Amino acid sequence: MIAIKSVERIDAAHILLMLVSFALAFILPFELFLFSYSVLGPLHYLTEIGWLHKKGYFTTSKYDYIFLAVLAGLITLGFLGLSDSLNSVSNGLVYLAFLMALAMVVFKDNTLKVICGILILFSTILFSKNTFYDYFSAIYLPTIIHVFIFTGLFILYGALKNKSRLGFLSILVFAACAMSFISFQPNQNQLPRYST
Repeated sequence: MIAIKSVERIDAAHILLMLVSFALAFILPFELFLFSYSVLGPLHYLTEIGWLHKKGYFTTSKYDYIFLAVLAGLITLGFLGLSDSLNSVSNGLVYLAFLMALAMVVFKDNTLKVICGILILFSTILFSKNTFYDYFSAIYLPTIIHVFIFTGLFILYGALKNKSRLGFLSILVFAACAMSFISFQPNQNQLPRYST
């Protein structure tokens, strides 16, 4: 009984934090985005690394994470502009990293992982000249899919696992906040103006 109350307190805190974030996003959209991107995002990953390491990075082989760490390093070098050749293929490396991470979670057999890697690499080359592929790899994967959809799935998973009424309410609050931004058009006078 104590654990259920504890879970419901956490769910209630999550709902409150979502509503506060929702209000701030309307009042200070650019500032909240900048704070989230430059402060909360890095803090999230710094606090998550130890937990991911304990979980074996959710992959099926002990050393799968090394391949992903190398890809992350190459992507970082490309985005920092330290290598023109890496910069030109950074979107493809992001696409490769996301899909290989999925293959490493799903498949235990290393042969299947290698086959998936070859197919993903082939699709990367095949789609590399497609504009939607660039948007998908550079914008949608690291933001909407990785952050938004995964967050929604984690909230849903927690609600189903704990059978918490407030957990189910939190997924509805999450969806309602997201849907409101689709229909809301901010007043252009409220957005910050910067001279170029």
